[in-house]
Formats: sequence, C-alpha cells, structure tokens
Amino acid sequence: MSVNQLISSTIDPFEILFRNALRAGYGYQPIGRKPDYPYDVYFNDEFLSIDIPILGGNVDDIKVTHTDDELRVSYHRSDKPAGDVTYLTNSIVRRDFELVWKIPAKFDLENLHANYRGGLFSVQIPWAKKSLPREVKVLDLNYNPVQSELSTQN
Repeated sequence: MSVNQLISSTIDPFEILFRNALRAGYGYQPIGRKPDYPYDVYFNDEFLSIDIPILGGNVDDIKVTHTDDELRVSYHRSDKPAGDVTYLTNSIVRRDFELVWKIPAKFDLENLHANYRGGLFSVQIPWAKKSLPREVKVLDLNYNPVQSELSTQN
C-alpha cells in the first residue's frame, strides 16, 4: 500500500481538505492571510515538499524555524538595491517574506531538510514513521497446542 493510498483511506477532516485542495489546484494555504509570495506545496511517497523561488538570494538571508506542528520560513534581503528605480513592468517577485504553515502530525518536522540552489529554496519534510503503513502479524486462533502434540506423537 502506498502512502497516497493510505491518505485516501483517512477520514481526518484536515487531511481531506489538504488532499482536495491539492487536487483542485488551489494550493495549500498557509496560516493567516492569503500570501502574496509564490510557492508550491506537494507530496509523494517520501516527503511533503515546499518550493519557494528566491531570485538573487543569499542562503544566509533565509531562516527556517519550526515548533511541534508549525513551519516558518522567512527571507529578508541583506543586499537591497540602492537608489530609486521606476519599473515599467514589475511581475518578478523580489521581496522579503515570512510564510507559516501548520504541518500535520503525519510528517516529521524534526527531520526536515532545506536547501537553496539555482534560485529555488526547497524544504522536504519526511513522513513520520508512525504514519507509514505497517504489516500486522495475523494470529492463528484455530491453533491448539495440545492437539498438535497428539498429532505429532501418532
């Protein structure tokens, strides 16, 4: 059973909302107001991933913190452009941000990985071991040790 099938079988309202939002293409909304900074949230059988584009950024300007169920990513540019600039078109996002997400217990925030490469900042949060499918041993209740010993003696 894959993790995606496991999610489909849960009845937790948050998980249903989370799954339906991803399927509908509306995206996963963080805590608070609707963000004005672009990001992607997606998952597979290994991780919940969050990708945030940071153009011309510096890894020292990115801060990632977490509590038991909350992930906070903030970026404050240390090299802000000098002087006044008049934009004719301003559709590339180059500004400071702070985004906060409530992360379900199905993911292990203690073992998250974050990296920044080629203008893309990524956070991967692995599934918690307790949320992964486990095989359960089936007991044979028809087994009678006394009857088994008699049959082996004959």
